[in-house]
Amino acid sequence: MESEAPQEKDITKLIGDEYAERILSTTHRNPMTTQDLSRICGIPIAVAYRRVGYLERIGLLKCVGQEEVSRGKKVSYYQCAVRALKVTFAEGQFNTELELLPEEDMIKRPELSAKNAKSCNSMMEIRQLVESRWSDAHDLTSRKLEDSHHRKR
Repeated sequence: MESEAPQEKDITKLIGDEYAERILSTTHRNPMTTQDLSRICGIPIAVAYRRVGYLERIGLLKCVGQEEVSRGKKVSYYQCAVRALKVTFAEGQFNTELELLPEEDMIKRPELSAKNAKSCNSMMEIRQLVESRWSDAHDLTSRKLEDSHHRKR
């Protein structure tokens, strides 16, 4: 899918979008399928497909490979394409600075046939690692939010 350059309105629309945050955080260094994102991040599957499509369309998420799972059916693996994103609000306007990962820094997933995929025993280990990293990232985000609430009081 050809992505368009993200506009400031696209990025500021994502502020406070918990699902987009989860998808980008989870896929930062771990390419994942939409189905896995739905399960690991606790996002309803239809919402996960819409968010992934939107994030890919505006260029913040990239498809880095496909895997044949059965009878020609393929699943796509997505990775966060953002190296850094800074959003500021000054003089009544949002401003964004976006730095995307260079193409060579993206984790490429080779196309796998269903036969090769079955012999790939490490997939379960990778999924377990991703689930534990998501849990760690989620805990860290929760602690930051709690800290910011305490500071405001």
